[in-house]
Amino acid sequence: MVNMWRKTILSGLMTNMGGIRPLLILLFILLIFTGSTYAKETVPCEIIEVSCIPKTDYASSVHYVIIHHKDERDRQRLSHLLKAHSGEQIFFEADDGSRHKGILRRLNSCFGRGIIIYLDNVRLKKKDIINVIFR
Repeated sequence: MVNMWRKTILSGLMTNMGGIRPLLILLFILLIFTGSTYAKETVPCEIIEVSCIPKTDYASSVHYVIIHHKDERDRQRLSHLLKAHSGEQIFFEADDGSRHKGILRRLNSCFGRGIIIYLDNVRLKKKDIINVIFR
């Protein structure tokens, strides 16, 4: 039954629009415009803890920071973004304006807190403010 519907829809598109090419062109245009206008969200976050696992013979050093919202007004927004983007790559800006990438994880045991794991050698300390950029 489902295959019959697919065949009907596809044949209708191909007959009424001169083939599938116009449909593919439309999809391509939509992908280009939605990809370029996809909004990035930036949230200023305070560092609660910072640490580094030192370099070994087998791996480079791994750094992490634990973050929470800087401003009370961003608390709910950060909480939502942490849930929606946990496990994804993000970018963060240090106070010197340098941009770094890392992996963000939501800390399930701590409301509104996340951990960012990164490899760049950037000097961060407790109470620093970073801008976390969600894609």
